[in-house]
Amino acid sequence: MVTRRRRAALRARLRRAGDDGFSLIEAVVALSILAGVAAAFTLTTNLTLQVTRDVRLRQQATHLLERELEIARNQFKHADTIGQAAVVASGTATNANPLPGGTVGQPLDIDGRTFTVVRTNTVQVNGEGQSACDGGALVDYLTIAVGVRVTWSDSGRSKHVDGQTLLTPVKGVEGDVGYLAAKLTNAAGGSTGFVPVTATGPGGTQVRSTAGDGCAVFLFDDPGTYTLSVDQPGYVNAEGIQAVGKTAALELGKLKVLPFSYEQAAEVTVAYETAPGHVLPSPLPGITAFNSGLAAPGELHAAASGSAAVLSGLWPFPDGYSIWAGTCDQSNPAMNSAGHPRPTSVPLGPGADGTASAYLAPFVIRAVDSGGAPLAGVDLEARPLDSTGCEGADAVMALGATGADGTLAASLPAGQWEIWPEAGFYCWILAPDGSCPIPTGELLVTDPAGGVPTGVVTLPDVVVSP
Repeated sequence: MVTRRRRAALRARLRRAGDDGFSLIEAVVALSILAGVAAAFTLTTNLTLQVTRDVRLRQQATHLLERELEIARNQFKHADTIGQAAVVASGTATNANPLPGGTVGQPLDIDGRTFTVVRTNTVQVNGEGQSACDGGALVDYLTIAVGVRVTWSDSGRSKHVDGQTLLTPVKGVEGDVGYLAAKLTNAAGGSTGFVPVTATGPGGTQVRSTAGDGCAVFLFDDPGTYTLSVDQPGYVNAEGIQAVGKTAALELGKLKVLPFSYEQAAEVTVAYETAPGHVLPSPLPGITAFNSGLAAPGELHAAASGSAAVLSGLWPFPDGYSIWAGTCDQSNPAMNSAGHPRPTSVPLGPGADGTASAYLAPFVIRAVDSGGAPLAGVDLEARPLDSTGCEGADAVMALGATGADGTLAASLPAGQWEIWPEAGFYCWILAPDGSCPIPTGELLVTDPAGGVPTGVVTLPDVVVSP
């Protein structure tokens, strides 16, 4: 039997154990709260330091920007007429004014942090704040927009600040020199900026990039004939040409603007397709891409390479390109007697790398001898009934060999073709119905809605002799 004294001692021991347990829980909770407060404090401190650093770097970049603009103003203000003309022609300069101890052309260093300062002079010859390319021929008011961008890197991210000022040369600068401008327009009718343009003539050679308005202005003090040219990799004009040049006569005190269509080129890889079980001809025909905006007849061609053809250097017309197999005029789907349209256009944006399919018309033909018995292993070829416009492989295409039952499931581009036997077999010229070569009649590739072909054409037997 447990005595009263032992029961009291047991209860006391349990109370002490309970008190110790509650104290441990409270301590764990307190430590968790303290850790959370410490983490929040550390995060807040880091964010504060990061914001402070960003503000400090932005202030330093802003000071460099204001410094560069002030240098430009002072240089321009204290220059004579010739000096101001040189400022007008100076174009873009990077890190041209280093800090004490620095080197021209190298990034500017402040407290171990490097900054890049780029100054660009854009000529505006027809009113303050207006694009030179949008004004008239007379230079009635000359200004220079000086733009400065200061860039730096922070935590792996590039950041920048921009600024601009306008400078007005003394009267006479605009009359002592002549101006030429290149206006670059993209496929959407907007401006093509930041593309180098070269001007060459009696006054030498200058290179400057188009501004955001697509305009690059040059000035020379020697009148005569000058050439403005663009040759930017990855860009083309509306005819698909990368290197483009235009000439004009420069007159003192006047501005001549030369328009260019220039945009990032598109490219499309075209795969050849036909009905299942039908072989494609060999070699594969060429590919034609059509847009009414191209020079007449509005077509571009490309030869097959492997199982596809690549059309590159394409001007990205907003309405795209209609693409089909074959380069012969008779393969143009719009020229068929059924009135079927060209294939649905493939849209291609600037710099796009697209894909498309060119479908060939499937057909079946059987080779037989003069007695009507099927002939296996007869190699057949196709020749265009009208070879106008045909390029390369389109003049003669091998279709393959007939099978054990004398038949061949083949395919051809749209148009009218003649089927002939190849080496080892001859046309049965004595047949009264003229059954060799076999005219295909008009093969249609697109349906009335401009879609893919439907159905297989069965041609008459081609009668041949070994």
